[in-house]
Amino acid sequence: MAFASSRARGDGNWQRPAWVGFTAVSAYILANGLLTGYAEARAAKALSVAGNTQIDLIVASPPPLRFWQRDIFWRGTVAGRHEAGTLPLDFARSFDVLDAAEASYSTHANDPRIAAAAAHSAGARSFLFWSRMPIAEFAPDGTVTLTDQRYRHPLAVDRFKVVVPAEK
Repeated sequence: MAFASSRARGDGNWQRPAWVGFTAVSAYILANGLLTGYAEARAAKALSVAGNTQIDLIVASPPPLRFWQRDIFWRGTVAGRHEAGTLPLDFARSFDVLDAAEASYSTHANDPRIAAAAAHSAGARSFLFWSRMPIAEFAPDGTVTLTDQRYRHPLAVDRFKVVVPAEK
């Protein structure tokens, strides 16, 4: 109530709390942007040192409620194969990505079955347009499942996938 009464009396800077809040939120956003940029650059350097990896995309994302950590998602070509991987980064600990090639998995980026699925499914076309990091999985019956690498967590994977049944 002190805020309201000072404005009514005209004897205070009633805008000050808003400016302080705006400044604090802006500083938080800036700090997170800097941490993310640093994490992506650090991961790119470490992955390039780790082996014959050509990195196409790196995305660093903070896990919920832990703004000082980043989950690093990368895509690239490892020994001629299109692969992807996920690395945890905690700024409080050392950063080691030498296991990145062992933790990687194929994206099937150039598989012609992806284009065929997109040709027959508007949902697949929309998903491939939206997804920054698509991954395809193929069932023996010809079903194509498209997921996004950033949302492969067991609690989220069902919300971010498209299943295209096999053609009959």
